[in-house]
Amino acid sequence: MKDEKIHPLPFTLSFIILSTLTALYKTPADTAAFDDNYFNIPVLTMKKVPSLQSIDITKLGHTLVGDGFYLMAVLHFADDAALKAPEMAEADKSRQDAMKAGIVTMMFGATV
Repeated sequence: MKDEKIHPLPFTLSFIILSTLTALYKTPADTAAFDDNYFNIPVLTMKKVPSLQSIDITKLGHTLVGDGFYLMAVLHFADDAALKAPEMAEADKSRQDAMKAGIVTMMFGATV
């Protein structure tokens, strides 16, 4: 082992920190109506938020633990300022029905 040389990596490691908003939706009573509303109002509204980098939407089939989850959306923003943008408030209004029905859990975090 004393003759082993450590070779430098052939690339540079760098970290990009993105602010994330994760929304986890329980299965709504009417999935077709939910989809029609979600993909035509909240998603289109979120696309107007400054510094939005990407939206990953996953329809969930089954879970390993827990039941009743339908959809997960992960939104990536370049910075935290987007979370305070007026467009974000507009997007929040478009999700009021889901919030009132108690079918959504929203989490903020950072991807590192």
